[in-house]
Amino acid sequence: MLNTIKMFLYSTPTWVYLLFFYLVWVGIKSSKDGVVSLKKLFIIPCIFLYMSLHYLVVVLDFSYLVVSSYVISLLLGIYFGYLLIIKKHIQVDKKKLLLNIPGSWSTLIIIMIIFFSKYYFHYKISVDNTILQSTLFKEIFITSSGILTGLLIGKAVGYWRKLKMEKHVDLTLK
Repeated sequence: MLNTIKMFLYSTPTWVYLLFFYLVWVGIKSSKDGVVSLKKLFIIPCIFLYMSLHYLVVVLDFSYLVVSSYVISLLLGIYFGYLLIIKKHIQVDKKKLLLNIPGSWSTLIIIMIIFFSKYYFHYKISVDNTILQSTLFKEIFITSSGILTGLLIGKAVGYWRKLKMEKHVDLTLK
């Protein structure tokens, strides 16, 4: 068992480790209060949306069941991600598109859950490619991917909405 894990870790591409460390850095940084540009808040959701859509198209059978499950779970995730943000008090600079966001560990937690779940699912696929024939496996994979990616998108949409709703405050990027 230990040798299998060790072998899999050694065969993991370098870019996966680089992505992991970048995501940890982003998650830790988001735990502290700070002024952030709106554009930066959409980087991580876009990365994970691309990754989940890529596997939806390339790895899984592009079927009505898969697509509908993904869209429904993505919308659910967006809704709950939006709810995480919309009640927070956030100062916004509408001219510079900046937001003063209170620190939260939720971004790191969501990012790590997404990263490790994707890592686990891809490990299972690489060990036994026939697992993709299992409808249950595909449903769990696509539903978790949709919900978790949706959470990040929903948070970004919540921040965008806050930028539109809140009154303008002059902020400077720290």
